[in-house]
Amino acid sequence: MRHYCRRIASLLTILFVFGQDAMRAQDSVCTVAESGDLTWVVPVLPGTPVVDGELNEWTFARPAVSATTRTIRDDRLGWEAPGPQGDDDLSAVAQLQWDDECLYLAARVTDDELAETTGQKRWGSPWAHDSVVVRFRPPDWLTQGPRAVAKVPDDVHLGLSYYSAGADSRPLPDGCTYIAAKTDTGYVVEASLPFTALGFRPATGDRIPFMLIFSDIDPGKPADLRFDQYGIPTRGFGPRQLAQIRLLCPDGYGADLVAGCKSVRPGSRLDFCGTIDVARREVRLLGLDVVAKSEAGGTWRVDCRRALAPGKRYELSGTLAIPADAGSGDYVLRPAFGP
Repeated sequence: MRHYCRRIASLLTILFVFGQDAMRAQDSVCTVAESGDLTWVVPVLPGTPVVDGELNEWTFARPAVSATTRTIRDDRLGWEAPGPQGDDDLSAVAQLQWDDECLYLAARVTDDELAETTGQKRWGSPWAHDSVVVRFRPPDWLTQGPRAVAKVPDDVHLGLSYYSAGADSRPLPDGCTYIAAKTDTGYVVEASLPFTALGFRPATGDRIPFMLIFSDIDPGKPADLRFDQYGIPTRGFGPRQLAQIRLLCPDGYGADLVAGCKSVRPGSRLDFCGTIDVARREVRLLGLDVVAKSEAGGTWRVDCRRALAPGKRYELSGTLAIPADAGSGDYVLRPAFGP
């Protein structure tokens, strides 16, 4: 079924209406299966931090991204090209938050020698500086779908480069801003990245291919040790190997659904599939609801009760039986959670 599924949105709009007395799900099927952990998913909880370089609204006790010799060399969560001399030379933790306008990023980087930028006139490549490079691969179903707002490149790279006190930050496109500040062990970065820079309006459940590249320049070291970098989280260098950020709801989960077609006929059947990522704590899936957008409509539920454990991804699939007395109208398909 997956090869012909058409992705509509995290809340899938389909066109049909049910008479309220006819909303029965006895012929519908919904299955839920655990499909793995969240190793290649970066959970992003909602929030709107103040971007001031202080990082007061961030906790790194459980960082979304951790770049160290262990996570790169032992856990194989990314790549090094070339590798640093150790965690004092280069390591980092980072977290993200999101709201309806922006994606926010904070990173605390350990770096034993910073390349100062006093008097910087032209920035050039972010790889020529101490930088946190944010890489996105915005998916077509978002950049070319109903929530698209601007044409963007297939790959979006944003270089958040360290700059010396009194110097200017690197100019960024599309309203993106950041602050970098020196610390006793390296530097910190805090950034506001509008979703317009990625070409779409966000919604809970969205998944966007993503990785961070930590670039390190040590001008005082021998030539063969002056540059090193980490790329994480990713399975390799190619765009299809990137991890994904998942935009979560406040309760710590995110879901997206896919339907076999956008509109259906009364008495027909609609195939669907989707995923749910659970990041924070156990949640209970009650089923899938078909909910009318208008007050005159009703709600129809496909029952598929299951407790979903944190740190796991679940796959949903099945078929909705559309009642024979269905008419036309706007409904949305979404997972239902509860106690």
